[in-house]
Amino acid sequence: LIGGTPLSTTQLNATASVPGTFSYTPAAGPLLPLALNQTLTVNFTPTDSVTYAATSRTVTINVTPAQLQLSGFTPVLVFQVSRLRRDATTGEIIVELVVANFGPAPARSVWLMSAAIGSTVVAPNVTFGNLGTGVLGIVQFRLPGNSAGNTLIWSGTYEGGGTFSGTATVSLP
Repeated sequence: LIGGTPLSTTQLNATASVPGTFSYTPAAGPLLPLALNQTLTVNFTPTDSVTYAATSRTVTINVTPAQLQLSGFTPVLVFQVSRLRRDATTGEIIVELVVANFGPAPARSVWLMSAAIGSTVVAPNVTFGNLGTGVLGIVQFRLPGNSAGNTLIWSGTYEGGGTFSGTATVSLP
């Protein structure tokens, strides 16, 4: 789905071989944020509930930026926190951050330089490497176990003077 496009019957298009009704979460109409692996759920209620059982299905959808009309070619990096857990031994918070390059140009030497939850800031200084168009990168880093807050903030750089930053609401384990 291209960012800025509302959900419609193009995405919400489940079918069944028996009569019934479908309900979707989210329903048609809203604009989803730019992110990977967002959840869409459909519930099916058959008209004949004696013979057929109600069922549901969950799928994921990627919402990507519209192709930018730029004078040059620029990477377009989209981030998502894919995993957040607490290390049972050390108590540290382990964050897994995924990035996808949806831009028309590669992003070279993508480095995560800073991350924070609340007032706890760390310098993970880890690399996603080189990200061609349509390529995903994953890094893992740790924050102290006493990090307090519900917003993860990150920033970094890539070759050629490019910078990025982002935030995500998190629920600490």
